[in-house]
Amino acid sequence: MRTFYSTSVLSKITTVFLLCGLLCVVDSCSTKDAQASVVEQKVLPKKVIPQKAPVSYTSKKVSNGKELRKELGDSLYMMTLKINRRGGTRNGEEFIIPSGSLNPLDYSPYPLQLDSIASIPKFVVVSRKVQAFGAYENGKLTRWGPVSTGKKATKTPEGQYYAYWKSRWHRSTVDSNWILQWSWNIDPKGGGISMHLYDMPGRPASHGCVRLMLDDAKWFFAWAEGSKTGTAGMKKMVYGTPVIIFGDYDYSKPQPWKQLPSNPQVTEVSEAEIMAFFEKSKAEVFEHTEWRKQLTSNK
Repeated sequence: MRTFYSTSVLSKITTVFLLCGLLCVVDSCSTKDAQASVVEQKVLPKKVIPQKAPVSYTSKKVSNGKELRKELGDSLYMMTLKINRRGGTRNGEEFIIPSGSLNPLDYSPYPLQLDSIASIPKFVVVSRKVQAFGAYENGKLTRWGPVSTGKKATKTPEGQYYAYWKSRWHRSTVDSNWILQWSWNIDPKGGGISMHLYDMPGRPASHGCVRLMLDDAKWFFAWAEGSKTGTAGMKKMVYGTPVIIFGDYDYSKPQPWKQLPSNPQVTEVSEAEIMAFFEKSKAEVFEHTEWRKQLTSNK
């Protein structure tokens, strides 16, 4: 027995099959798109922000510096001096004692990474507020250490500076009796401000220069790069390692690092604070960075 279907019925059946096929195609495409999206998400690099290890601080009256060094060990003893912005201990004085890590960068007041300056090979920040410097290589913190900037009567001016020339042994132009060792001149026109080795009393005490501890002064002396004579199409001078000096030290209050036992973040300097000051001079710094790269590549 034969079964006959009307044209309308056949048309409806065909439409149903076409719709099913279309849905399968759409579903297949959606699945492929979803899979492609998953694949794309897997290959995207995840930004890793370096974090400092937890540290803590206590306050202790030092009765004997040699005994304290023996108790802490050389590494932690030297970090104690840096945190107190001191070149040595003084018996009977309260010192802030760090604990929790032997990595010096974990005690840094500066961020471990500054993406905004990643294209600058070497960059130095000096905060008058917390009396410390930070040295960056392509945006990554390489070293930090204490400084002693100008006392209240002779403040170190904030501003954009550069490493110009260095001297292993240099007589001060302010007083010929002052011998500046491991010295980098960063301001040849504005008063001869330098970063150099000198006494570190745990407070701002200089006549305008930026004092450094011995190990930091030696390191900075070898690490920084001086200014160079430019070539055709450049300015006469291509500036050396950029140095920014910023922040305001409160001379009316106790040193901020004395508060570390109760507030471990009291000396922290944020990336926003650094970049807000750097905004004024970044175009010039980036320009000289590119010129310096050209000089290096032409050798």
